[in-house]
Amino acid sequence: MRWKRFLTYDIWPCAAAVGIAAAVLFLIWNFFHPKPEPILYVAVFDVTLSEEEADRLRADLAGEDAWRITLDDTFRSDNAKDVERLQVLLYNHDVDVVIAGEDVIRTLAAYGYFQDITGVLAEDTAKAAANEGRLFRTAGYLDTEEISMEDHETGRGEILPYGLRLAGSSRWKSLTGDTAPDYLAAVMCESEHMKEVSALVSLLA
Repeated sequence: MRWKRFLTYDIWPCAAAVGIAAAVLFLIWNFFHPKPEPILYVAVFDVTLSEEEADRLRADLAGEDAWRITLDDTFRSDNAKDVERLQVLLYNHDVDVVIAGEDVIRTLAAYGYFQDITGVLAEDTAKAAANEGRLFRTAGYLDTEEISMEDHETGRGEILPYGLRLAGSSRWKSLTGDTAPDYLAAVMCESEHMKEVSALVSLLA
């Protein structure tokens, strides 16, 4: 009778109690053992990276923490949803570096997403890139207090080197193959992972 009563009346309250206890333990475990945050997110447009070379690049940048680096090559510039997805990531400061063609970099720079890339490069590397014509200069966002219904800010800001051309980079060629496109690397203006960003850009320079 007791067993029958348990199966009939008591099993569901017991199961609920066990479920609640498991949920509480899960929350406590995650509170004291938080999952490490990503240390670098790179959005790559219109090209598929070599998995082997991408893994090697992650290892060179972060060693045992290589798994915390995301090299996302699923973005396509002709897909409106991909562009919108990137803008959301940029707005939330989830992306550190964008690698893409001139049109994508120019458009995003016009909205004020990127910083002057010479501030990320070592001084000698920045000078060499300038001398070799590898700095991509375009207009940024005009920061103004003027209130207007018309867009007087986008692409009306100072013309600065927001992108680094990757043509001629042996590391970029190894990532993309012999048909490495003449793409640009640009850095998010409020990236929280500047150490890793600087290391990546230096490797690609």
